[in-house]
Amino acid sequence: MEAQNLKSGVMDYINIDERPDFNEIKEYLKSLTGAGSTPRVFIGQKFYGGGDDTVDSAKDGKLAARLREAGAI
Repeated sequence: MEAQNLKSGVMDYINIDERPDFNEIKEYLKSLTGAGSTPRVFIGQKFYGGGDDTVDSAKDGKLAARLREAGAI
């Protein structure tokens, strides 16, 4: 995400892999997004996509556009 020039303090990263409630979080993510795989990327409190979706959209400029809309860059 550094390549997107995010403003300071606009990104939260939560690694759920070592949490004791990992399975519950994955099920919750699945109920919100349709998939429990990680990473799950949210922008402006809305689900944006998974890791591959986010990488692909970074390459074609769609991620930067969405981050601008959200005021993150």
